[in-house]
Amino acid sequence: MNIVARVVQDPSEEYRTFGTPRLPNGQELPIGVFTAAKKQDFELIFIPTLNEGTIGMASMILDTIPLFDEQGALLIREHFSDSFQLISCKTDDDQSLWLGNSLFMIDCIDRAKSKADYYPTNYPIHHLSDCVKTAFTLSLTKHAVAGFSVFRAIGDPLKLVATNNFLNLFEGKGLARGVSPKYIIT
Repeated sequence: MNIVARVVQDPSEEYRTFGTPRLPNGQELPIGVFTAAKKQDFELIFIPTLNEGTIGMASMILDTIPLFDEQGALLIREHFSDSFQLISCKTDDDQSLWLGNSLFMIDCIDRAKSKADYYPTNYPIHHLSDCVKTAFTLSLTKHAVAGFSVFRAIGDPLKLVATNNFLNLFEGKGLARGVSPKYIIT
């Protein structure tokens, strides 16, 4: 198992950046809806544009939720259909994309071997209680992550973690390997 990185939006300025997903009635959907590793029942979501640019084969909403164009969605269906629920999206200029709702949340962080600070268990923002606040190195247990290509970690759900086989398909096409935190397998 070769976990290599957090998945992030390619930092190149040529790629478009997107804002928080919205329902057709304009209601914002909290990011936590798509970081809970649960199937969702949305037929169509609208994605506002924050900065103009090219839409890559893959993009990220706030470096948390992946978006795919038709070619990227086809690759997800062929190689990672068990890892994502694809939800139809429209941009504010009526382009069709697919939101990749990650379906795996794994209890894999070895706190004793990680170099990280955590929110307190009584933190007032409930979904952040006892989660990673700042991390330099996150140690992931080998037996827990074995067999997964793309997932979120319990205790750090805002980050999408991926192996080489996922990143190699999308790197340079809208996604990049995040440099922080560094992931190690123990």
